[in-house]
Amino acid sequence: MRDSFEPFGALSDGVVTLRRLALGDAAAVTEACQDPEMVRWTASIVHPYREENAIKWLEGQPAKWNDAYIAGLAITDAPSGEFWGNISLVGVNWRTRHADVGYWMGAPWRGQGATTRALVLLVQWAFEVLDLHELSLETVIGNVASERVATKAGFEFVGEAYDVHVPIRPDRTFDVRKWRRARSNEGVE
Repeated sequence: MRDSFEPFGALSDGVVTLRRLALGDAAAVTEACQDPEMVRWTASIVHPYREENAIKWLEGQPAKWNDAYIAGLAITDAPSGEFWGNISLVGVNWRTRHADVGYWMGAPWRGQGATTRALVLLVQWAFEVLDLHELSLETVIGNVASERVATKAGFEFVGEAYDVHVPIRPDRTFDVRKWRRARSNEGVE
């Protein structure tokens, strides 16, 4: 069994590519996180979001990657390499073979299927390469677009939680829907 993200090469389906986040993504991350919808639906995005927030977040990625606890990946346009968004395995538990998933997409690229493609690529990597057995994700109640992404990538709705606290956002709580995808779920729409 594997208990490391390495070796890692970019994952691609020819439309989207997933690659490790890099400090050079700071400007694109900062720009994407100016969108009020990003702040509304993503618990880990603070407002106002400044470039120093992006730099601090990106500088912390290699240690998390090396600890094999969080695998933060850039979602990019496969042909051009343009940064579109982020998808991550979070809280990887190698003993139970479980991880959480988080994702966000910049406004210009939403609604085109790219987030679903990225999630499908991440699921395939997690199950086929990392030998994880189950993935979970949460969507803020009302974020219908993110729920569609989860469903299209084979995740099943398993329940709701209310007044969830997120340390990075002490100013509010979140009501969320919980989703699960087991390795045995082979059908992806």
